[in-house]
Amino acid sequence: MKSNIIEFQNYQRKCPPGVKYTKRVKRKDISRVRKKKIEAVVSELLEEKGVEASGGVDIVSIAKWEGFLVQKVYLPPETVGFLAVNEEEFIEGTESHKWIVINRGFVSAENEAGLELKKSRFITAHEYGHYMLHRKDLKKFAHKDTGESSSLEDLEADYFARSILMPLDIFQIVCRMLAGSISRSEEEEDYDRKVEYLSDIFKVTKECVRRRLEDLLELLN
Repeated sequence: MKSNIIEFQNYQRKCPPGVKYTKRVKRKDISRVRKKKIEAVVSELLEEKGVEASGGVDIVSIAKWEGFLVQKVYLPPETVGFLAVNEEEFIEGTESHKWIVINRGFVSAENEAGLELKKSRFITAHEYGHYMLHRKDLKKFAHKDTGESSSLEDLEADYFARSILMPLDIFQIVCRMLAGSISRSEEEEDYDRKVEYLSDIFKVTKECVRRRLEDLLELLN
């Protein structure tokens, strides 16, 4: 799962009221068609689990409903988390067939408040995304994330995580609400404040919010 912290350049484009988007330099990404399919998977999942699509979706509870043991431990810095599934027997050292482990040793270039919670939520959602999207019918399945991969599967799991933590419909509603609640007098500062507000509402990092705003722009245009 790659953080992809890249410098952005502002550009003007038609977008929902109250939201200023930024454009990244070109990088590897999944297709718009695939993104829409993942959105559909997430929407069906939230409905099936009876989860209200609001800010702060409880991803740990969703994973536990699926039978996962979710744990936060200190791992080597090159590992941000891992997923293990064994339908035939308990995973060694646990009493569970499904296991998500998150590295709790996080650092932030932006010195964000609540970073451990925000990052652990995203990693949990990312690993759960691998399970939902890539396990297929395998009885045994494992995946380790180093934070450096840009594989198609990791990009899809990243997208799944953003989609389930910031459900599309409610995310659009909150973005529209921000149009009248924050001054536009200083555009850059206004944008940063909106990003920070969305970060607190949905309990994700500011970088994750920026990526979700880009997702929204692509899906609505």
